[in-house]
Amino acid sequence: VKQIVEQTASRHPQVLRNPAPLLLSRGLGVDSSLDFDLSVWTNRPKLRGLLKSELYYLLFKALAEQGIKIHVPKRELSIIQSQANPPTETQTG
Repeated sequence: VKQIVEQTASRHPQVLRNPAPLLLSRGLGVDSSLDFDLSVWTNRPKLRGLLKSELYYLLFKALAEQGIKIHVPKRELSIIQSQANPPTETQTG
């Protein structure tokens, strides 16, 4: 994974080659994930948001091409109606 991510990032035209992109492990995250930080340098810091977005798409594609899937945890939402103010009964005559 490290090699794929660093090589993919280094091919982006806005990422500087020196210092080279660096992927570091942050450890285990919630839902048994492996969390990483990717550091890259660019000479166009004003385009940081665009660069970050483009790198996400490139990395997702590169990992998928190597058969590496990004699993998203499933969430289940249950809505329970509150009985704090239950409806009152109306009696007729």
